[in-house]
Amino acid sequence: MIENSISLTEINTLYSKIVNLISSKKTVVAQTLNTAMIFLYWEIGEVICNDILKNSRADYGKTVVNEVSDKLKQNYGKGFNRASIFRMIQFYQEFPDREIVATLSRQLTWSHFVEILPIENQLKRDFYAAMSKNENWAEIL
Repeated sequence: MIENSISLTEINTLYSKIVNLISSKKTVVAQTLNTAMIFLYWEIGEVICNDILKNSRADYGKTVVNEVSDKLKQNYGKGFNRASIFRMIQFYQEFPDREIVATLSRQLTWSHFVEILPIENQLKRDFYAAMSKNENWAEIL
C-alpha cells in the first residue's frame, strides 16, 4: 500500500521553494518596471528636446511644456506635472547616451537619477551614480 501522507518537513521545503520563486519573480518584475519607467522618462525628454525645443526660444519651450504637462496630468496623473516634465528633459540632456542609461537603469532607480540630476559637475554626478550602484545607496545626498 502506498502512503499518501507528506511530512511536515516536506511541506515546509515545498513552501520555501515556492516562496523563493515568488520572491525572485517579484524582483525581476520590479527591475523590469524600473528600467521601463526610466526609459520612458528618458524618451519623453528626448522627444521634447528633439521635436519641440530644438532651436526654439525658451519662452516657447516653457509654454509647450506647460500645455503638454496639463494634458498628461489629466490622463496619467500628477507624475507628469510641469516639474517632472522638466526633470525628464534634464535627464535626457545630462544623460544623452542611451547605452549609459541602459546600464545605469539596471542598477539605479528613478529616485537615484532625480538626486543626481542637480549635480552640475559631470565627474561628481558620475561618481555619485557609481557609488549608488556599487554601495546600494537608497539615498544619494
